[in-house]
Amino acid sequence: MKHAAPKSGHPPLPAARRFRTWLAVGTVILLLLPAAAMLLLPRLLDFAAIKQQIQAEAMKHTGGQLDYQGLRLTFFPRLSVELRELTLKIPEQAEVSVAALRLSPAFFALLRGDLHLARLEVDRPQVHLTLPESKEAGTPAQPLALSELGTTLAVAVRPLAEVIAGLQLQVNNGHLTIAQGDQKPFEIDGLNLQFGVAATDLNAAEAELQANLAELRIARNGRLETVKGLSFSGSVLRADHNLTVKVDRLALAEPALNLAGELIQAPTAPAITLNLTGTDIDVDATRKTALALAGDTTPIKEIFDYLRGGRVAQISFASHGGEPSELGDLNNILIRGQLQDGRISVPAIHLDLT
Repeated sequence: MKHAAPKSGHPPLPAARRFRTWLAVGTVILLLLPAAAMLLLPRLLDFAAIKQQIQAEAMKHTGGQLDYQGLRLTFFPRLSVELRELTLKIPEQAEVSVAALRLSPAFFALLRGDLHLARLEVDRPQVHLTLPESKEAGTPAQPLALSELGTTLAVAVRPLAEVIAGLQLQVNNGHLTIAQGDQKPFEIDGLNLQFGVAATDLNAAEAELQANLAELRIARNGRLETVKGLSFSGSVLRADHNLTVKVDRLALAEPALNLAGELIQAPTAPAITLNLTGTDIDVDATRKTALALAGDTTPIKEIFDYLRGGRVAQISFASHGGEPSELGDLNNILIRGQLQDGRISVPAIHLDLT
């Protein structure tokens, strides 16, 4: 008579329990892999060779000398490379120092072998830009041309267009100085900025910008104008050869000012259209600051040629032209507003109202 062999071991686990066990094991492995990579990668990577390659790329794209004191890889909350105590010097153009620079590539693009920056975070940058001096000897430094500066910056980032497409930029507590000869016509303290750009090519791009700064100083014609507590939010859209710059909000704490509007540049007539709206503006307190920010050859000057004093509860300004200089043409301007206890001047017909 044969006896059945006794069963050995434990009874098989139910399917649901086996699934939970494997899920727990898999989760632990996934958590341990990054930790292991953080321990092993610093020993496997040749940081000296990496630094030489970074410096070579910086020289290639900017013509400047780049250096940093430390490099660290982080995996949480996202894959990123952090450079500490970074400096960049471009002869006769720029000097930059950064406490910490964190670069995060787009993960899935990186798996395909494409390098696209998804996020760039900059802590306490100190940026000093140098503009060419006046051509004629002894000529005072001209007011800062923001359009010229914008063109220069656009040319500078053109080689990096493919890398920065889809970039999210964050700047924490920055300082910017723009110098021209011995003068410092433009200086910013306490800059905090968030910037996002989505670009398919140089002719189709969209950018969103939010910025706050503690103090802005502008020197013009021997005078120093100071703006405090500036906040800005807006966007730039370029598509089908049209450029739209939209200001959702431009506000100053001192002097008090609130503006919004848009600037549209198109290949068809009118080539340039500008619309601005403002509320609760003290004309006398704002005049010097507005002219310092915008310059003497812009529609802002035309507005304050008409408004000579008082408080503007609401104002709208519209102008158009074939080029920027035509925005100040009296025939192209339409102004509507509400003025309290003010003075108005119309220089073209020598009319002054109180």
